Order: sequence, then C-alpha cells, then structure tokens
Amino acid sequence: MLTPENSCNYDDVKRAIQSCHPKMSVFQLKRLGGLENYTFLLNDSVVVRFFRRDFLEKDVENQQKNIDFLIPRVPVDIPRFNIFYGEFNGQPLKMCLSPKIGGWTASAIIKHMSMNDKKYVWEQIADFLHVLHGIPQVEWKHLSIKSYKEQLWLRTTSGKNLIKPFLINFSNTNKPVLLHGDLHAGNFHLDKYNRVVGIFDFDYLSYGKKVYDVFHTQTNMIDRYMMKRIYENQTGKTLSGMKRLGVLWGLYLLAELGVGPLVKNKYKQLRTHLLKLENMH
Repeated sequence: MLTPENSCNYDDVKRAIQSCHPKMSVFQLKRLGGLENYTFLLNDSVVVRFFRRDFLEKDVENQQKNIDFLIPRVPVDIPRFNIFYGEFNGQPLKMCLSPKIGGWTASAIIKHMSMNDKKYVWEQIADFLHVLHGIPQVEWKHLSIKSYKEQLWLRTTSGKNLIKPFLINFSNTNKPVLLHGDLHAGNFHLDKYNRVVGIFDFDYLSYGKKVYDVFHTQTNMIDRYMMKRIYENQTGKTLSGMKRLGVLWGLYLLAELGVGPLVKNKYKQLRTHLLKLENMH
C-alpha cells in the first residue's frame, strides 16, 4: 500500500505504477488528490488510482460491475477502469486505470460562475439524479451495493440524529432508490459550455432515500435553487412558501453537516440565512 509519505514522492509512485503495469511509460505525473484514495493523472491522458481503505480496495471489482451496469442507463459519461496487480514495499498493490474525462472538475471553477451558469449546472445534476434514482429496483437489486445503514455508519459527519425527519419530508415514497453516495463538485466535470460531461467516484454506490444524494454534497455545491429543483424533480410537487422554507432549511442544514460538526446556534444561523433568501425571492 502507498502511504501519505511515499504518495508525495513521484519516484515511488512511478515505481508502484510500473510494478502493476511494467509496460506503462511514465512521462508526466500529476497528483489529483482524493480522501479515500491516491489519484494521479498519468501522461495527461490516464487516471491512476490506488486505494487507501481496505474495504474500498476489496470492493473495486464490484464497483466496476456496477459502473458497467450504470453506463447505458444514465445520460453522462462514466469512465470504466481496468485493474492491475503488483507489489510495493513487500505489500500487494491494486491499481485502477481509467481514461481521463474531458473538461474540468466543477469544484475548481464553480465558485467563479455567474448565478445563471450555476443554475444550468444544477439543472443537469438534478436531471442526472432524477434518472439515477428512477432506475427500477428490479434492475439493480442484483448489484453489489452497500446498504444505506452502512453508508451512514461509514460517514461520521452525516448527522445521524437529524436525518429521519428530512428523509420523511423529502421523499413521497418509502421505496429505496439507487444512490451515487458521494456526489459533490469534485466528482463531476464541466466543459467550456458548462455542460456536465462526466460523473465519477461511484465508490459509495448504495440504496436509500433520495435526499441522501442531496445533503451529502459539499456545501460549495449546494444552493437553494438546486435543492428546490431536485426536490420538485424527485417528488413531482412544487415547493412554495413556508413548505419550501422548511424543506430547504433542513436540506441546507444537512449539507452543512456533511462537511463539519454542528456548531452552537447553527440552526438559528441557517434559519436566518434562509429567511433572507426567502425574502429576496
């Protein structure tokens, strides 16, 4: 396994890559980050990934099966990957190679967009989730996907005590849906026309309530328009007045919980913030 120390040493990373794929030439290497993995851009054309966590490393073959299932069903590019095995520092090593997706990571540019451009991006994400969440259970029940309860257990900042009322309010069905599980602005790419050209990192593919894919996004991907759009797209109901305020308040709070602990008076701050938004619109 690579470690935080040697993952910063490009000679070690090159040695790890060539252990798994001896014929692979390494001309250029760029670190792309990743919390549960070490991800690099190789020769400006191939994405290389080494996993940090054992449970993700063990599940990688199942992840590929899930991606193969999703590819013809959703209207966006999902890159397939190939798995290679090697050895590094006397330990078995598993490496995933996938083609580079076009465009740019949304997290790198979305803060600089106009509100109209952001709305266009949110509409596309809402449409993607609408399709993903609409795949009938009979089609995906055979997949090797993590349970919803396991998802909540894995993410310590998911706000377990506060989830239930918002799950009930958000969805008009008790049936579980297929979830991306980790949809934030670092996990999709935009082209120069602000079109979503690819979505990736389906490591946490799971099943559960639709709202999970909303509140689990990072705060910099959340705005009231997106949440309103997704809510209406998922439920067929129009959000207006105090109902809109209540639902958006709850979702905004859950989005905040996804990136950090709840601080004192956060409820009051979020309510004040959303009331201002309500008055502005």
